[in-house]
Amino acid sequence: MQDFFFFYIYKRVLKKVIQVLTLFAITCLLVALGYLSYQYRVYLYSWFIEFPKPIYSYEVQENTYVSMHDGIQLATDIYLPKISKKSPVIILRTPYDKSGSFHPYKQIALLFASQGYVFIVQDVRGKYRSQGEFDPYHSEGVDGYWTVEWAGTQPWSNGHVALYGFSYLGSCAWLVTPYNSRYLKTIIPMFTTQDTYSIIIDNGMFHLKGALYWLTTFSGRYQTPKLTFDKIKKSLMKLPVSSLDQDVIGRPIKAYQDYVTHVVPDHFWAKICLNQRMNEINLPAFIITGWYDMHVQGAIDDFIRMSESPEHSMNRMTYLVIGPWAHNPSQKFEGFDYGRPADFNLQLVSTLKWCDYWLKGEPEALEGFSKVKYFMLGRNCWRESDQWPPRGVKQERYYLSALNNKKKRCIYNLSKNPPPISSETRFMYDPNQPVPFRGSHHLHDPSWVGPFEQGELLCRNDVITYMSEPLKEDIEIAGMVKLVLYVSSNVIDTDFCAKICDMRPTGESYNLQAGFVRMRYRESLHMPTYIEPGKIYRLEISLRSIAHAFLKGHRIQLQIASSDFPVHDRNLNTGENCEFSTEVKVAEQTIYTGGAHLSHLILPVLSSESLEK
Repeated sequence: MQDFFFFYIYKRVLKKVIQVLTLFAITCLLVALGYLSYQYRVYLYSWFIEFPKPIYSYEVQENTYVSMHDGIQLATDIYLPKISKKSPVIILRTPYDKSGSFHPYKQIALLFASQGYVFIVQDVRGKYRSQGEFDPYHSEGVDGYWTVEWAGTQPWSNGHVALYGFSYLGSCAWLVTPYNSRYLKTIIPMFTTQDTYSIIIDNGMFHLKGALYWLTTFSGRYQTPKLTFDKIKKSLMKLPVSSLDQDVIGRPIKAYQDYVTHVVPDHFWAKICLNQRMNEINLPAFIITGWYDMHVQGAIDDFIRMSESPEHSMNRMTYLVIGPWAHNPSQKFEGFDYGRPADFNLQLVSTLKWCDYWLKGEPEALEGFSKVKYFMLGRNCWRESDQWPPRGVKQERYYLSALNNKKKRCIYNLSKNPPPISSETRFMYDPNQPVPFRGSHHLHDPSWVGPFEQGELLCRNDVITYMSEPLKEDIEIAGMVKLVLYVSSNVIDTDFCAKICDMRPTGESYNLQAGFVRMRYRESLHMPTYIEPGKIYRLEISLRSIAHAFLKGHRIQLQIASSDFPVHDRNLNTGENCEFSTEVKVAEQTIYTGGAHLSHLILPVLSSESLEK
């Protein structure tokens, strides 16, 4: 009995010892793996995104302070490759914390440092560890210039500098270009545009939720904690729009008040936009954007203006990449996966080759590059061209008709044949019950962006839908989509919004692009003119550029409404300032089709002969 007792105790102790040793071994293994993954993380990053194998080791100099023209010191991290010769420099300037973990600054810096580049990450003025006050966009040109000048003269620099950045960081790059630093050889702006006005205001329509979220979250030195999308959503319907910043965080925000006060491109925007200074730029840009990004048209316009520059040949060396991405560049959306070739991380390889060419002087680096590389939605493949839009695009008209399609309320015909008789289609627009977006070009909240099924909007009486018959053959479009629309209203100011969609044979409809007009700005942003109630007006609405294949059996669909809330602020239909007013009127809208009022959609159709690579 005693032997059995000791044997029992022995087994219990042995089991416990084995458990402890096993746990210890697992812990040691995990620590070892963690250490190895940390030590060799750049190898893992490179392998995952098909980046070239690391060549150089590196060291990091954190929180070096760089002096600006006025003595303000900006906190700067320097990733130095361990190399005997001087190196080219890539600069990334951010308001989102250079040392934070939310953005992959460190990973990107290590990748480029391993290829022989000095990579610099800097907190912009007034953010995190940098001195001064943050006033969005206003100091980025001059501060970026002084940073480039500093980087170009350091003992580890070969004097060849690039500015690189995504979104606001890309704006930081653009705003430096007119200063023409002799060290700045190229910029790589992604998901942005030099036209800062269009980032905040869409032809007089305030980007309500995007601006409100960004400024209430990031306008201070540090990110506002515990600020959720749900909290912001609770404020969006309140009026006036000018007080929503106070409603969200309890105080006015200078930049927000500036923006709602200046909804037209006046002197305020001239200080932080390059629209009037593009002729001062003399360098190539590598522009990257996405079809579902709100800045896509601005980025394309930047490319065209640079490529067609009459003053500077270097500008004409600008290249463009357009992928199937939203502002958070994933190739995956709900119900969509564009596959590994569309993985945005793969563009880092293209960026490296671009820098190898312009900063290292390696002429073979851009072999096989085309001036324009774009993703053909619907086909889900990459195409290449030497210009945008591609050669051989033909403008084809699809006419709106009041003839009922599918015998459903508010769903009408879209046809290549103009309707023989004039017709009118009416709908009511109530600002208190605005049409919500379903998929949009939006900055924040991944649940709001990209392709979304439109079914719930087709059931609304304030959304008028025009739809083609099922296509008998594939139709590919590439370029600007436009809408000519004849309308009237019973108020002196209102909005018209249009959205082009692809409807599948199974009945699901997905958004592609959209365009908007605030009637007071239909002729000029600088000289607003109100409309005469009941008078018919001809509108030309740009629905942005797109490359998409409507496949056989699919339908081309056009949605027309008077709001896309809260992507844009609501027109209150009174003629008063939409950002400061609280009075609301219900508008009766009329769309005219046929006869003397041939409302029509213009599609940039690619012929089979025009298809390039």
